[in-house]
Amino acid sequence: MPRAPLLLLWACVGAACASRGGVRATTPEAGWLTSSPGGVLHVHVRLADLGGTAGYPPGARLYYQAAHGGGDGQTVVMPWSPLGITRQDQAFVDGLRFISDGTRDIAEDYTLPRGKRSHISNRGVERVLALAGSQGGRVDVHLRVFDDGFAFRYHFPGSDPARFTVTSETSGFRFAAGARAFMAPYQPDYEALWRGDLPAGTPAPTDAGWTFPALVYAGRHFLLVTESGLDGSYCGTHLAQNADASIYRIRFPLPGEAQGRFDVNPSSSLPWTTPWRVVIVGDRAGALVESSLVTDLAAPSVVADPSFIVPGRVSWSWWSDGSAAKSFGRLVPFVDLAAEMGWEYSLVDAGWTDLAGGTWQDLARLAARKKVGLLLWYNSGGPHNQVNAPPRDRMHLPDVRGAEMRALAAAGVRGLKVDFFNSDKQDVIKLYLAIAADAAAHKLVVDFHGATTSRGWERTYPNILSMEAVRGAEGYKFDPAYAANAPWHNTVQVFTRNVVGPMDYTPVTFSHNKHRRLTTWGHELALSVVFESGLQHFADSVDTYRSLPAVVRTFLHDVPAAWDETRLLDGFPGSFVVIARRKDRTWYVGGINGTATTKDLTVAMDFLGNGIHDMLLLADDGKQPDTFFPTRRQRNGIDTQSVALPPYGGFVMRVAPLY
Repeated sequence: MPRAPLLLLWACVGAACASRGGVRATTPEAGWLTSSPGGVLHVHVRLADLGGTAGYPPGARLYYQAAHGGGDGQTVVMPWSPLGITRQDQAFVDGLRFISDGTRDIAEDYTLPRGKRSHISNRGVERVLALAGSQGGRVDVHLRVFDDGFAFRYHFPGSDPARFTVTSETSGFRFAAGARAFMAPYQPDYEALWRGDLPAGTPAPTDAGWTFPALVYAGRHFLLVTESGLDGSYCGTHLAQNADASIYRIRFPLPGEAQGRFDVNPSSSLPWTTPWRVVIVGDRAGALVESSLVTDLAAPSVVADPSFIVPGRVSWSWWSDGSAAKSFGRLVPFVDLAAEMGWEYSLVDAGWTDLAGGTWQDLARLAARKKVGLLLWYNSGGPHNQVNAPPRDRMHLPDVRGAEMRALAAAGVRGLKVDFFNSDKQDVIKLYLAIAADAAAHKLVVDFHGATTSRGWERTYPNILSMEAVRGAEGYKFDPAYAANAPWHNTVQVFTRNVVGPMDYTPVTFSHNKHRRLTTWGHELALSVVFESGLQHFADSVDTYRSLPAVVRTFLHDVPAAWDETRLLDGFPGSFVVIARRKDRTWYVGGINGTATTKDLTVAMDFLGNGIHDMLLLADDGKQPDTFFPTRRQRNGIDTQSVALPPYGGFVMRVAPLY
């Protein structure tokens, strides 16, 4: 069927439903339209033969299309894109037959100990299409539509203990003509530098493909494609290298991941449900940055008593002194620093098993006396990596892992950082979740490094306070290209990686490491607000933080690691960011410039609402990159504040009500 009539049908049906959220019952020939509760987003699914149109094979297949806006002002933001999945025993792609459909409202309220918002209200509409394959099997397509995005997944019903294997997904994402993209080449540790302002459809530089999330913008609309609800019954996925007819398709992990061990293709008994394929949509970039859709789609918390889960700031020795973890005497000042600064934790990185001058138990007791929680680093290997850094071989075997965590809890250790997973294969996904579950049972918080990107696990296991999956400030130590890319790269993270979950970038490095940074002190300080992480590792040295001006030390003493509200005030990936975050009644604002050009900004203070507020502004002085210019004023919600951002510069504000 030609494409034009389908688009006309969309406009007709979509307009009929745009005035209200919900569903419209239609025939299989016309398809099924589902609109978000606010009538903002409309997703149309239909069985159609699009053969004869570029990029579409002949034969009736299942497709979806999404439009944003109400009434006659709708814009198609994702043209007809394919659905379908293939198991080793049969395909659910061609020759599908409609059986039935059903709908329900989604209404959830939940809290998170860390994140963009502490309380989240999740409202959407779910539609389930039951379909029969040409070989008699059954697959259900689950579709959820919210005002800020939509998601779909596949469900194989029934009860069968036999193992079934998914060999491929036809699932794809087609972007509008002329769309541009920000994407990162796939590698299992998710630490590649991002590529910006690419024509949508650009192939990845290698066969490995592109990572989730992927950001696309066309006109005034922004879309972020990712996944959520990943459990141990499936592998993590990403986008394939090539986008035939601008359609990016799902790609499974690389065969060589995990030292070539484990299967690439996921397998499970029945019933079996795949992860959600997620598209966050908005007509402003802030709609993506403020969205909680990834955790909205994740399974609810399984942690019965979350009282032990405390987000916080962390002192950390490795960035400034890579061998300090082997010396009790060199670790004590980092514990002391955390106590002085009011930070909740201190992290001991790789090497602590060879600690000289004291034991790790002594250090845990010392930290506890100073009201600082100790975190310890672990190697996740195991046969899935060949990294020798100790301790290793303590996380991959359940009995060994349980004994280790019992010992940590008994000694008063508060959490662990587990590193070097470097694979999205199903068996490694199981390992992540097993570590999180056992840690929760022993009241330990977790930070995953050398890790996959966030996929909503922080809702199911809220003791997962952060994950790396980013080329962070560690790059200043080992990547010659990092310093030149970091200012631009930092602005991109706000609209991509940090949208989907906490990001352990290890920011706020005022000193220079092996590769001299270009960012100013204002830029570095701003990262404490701009980046969200339930464990915010402040990476610089004890002497550096102690030598800062008193007003800056006070700011770092007070800045939270968890937020009650987040708003993007202005910005664009690759250019600049201004973001406001609230804790209780106090607002923190961070702004960074990713370019070599000065930016003169006017920050509207309407987020303050009513009342008079005391504002502290810490900005670059515009003359020296490593100095601050503090300003104190009273502000209210009708005021604006001018800020000049020098090249690669930044600023922070702390704005608290006077009464």
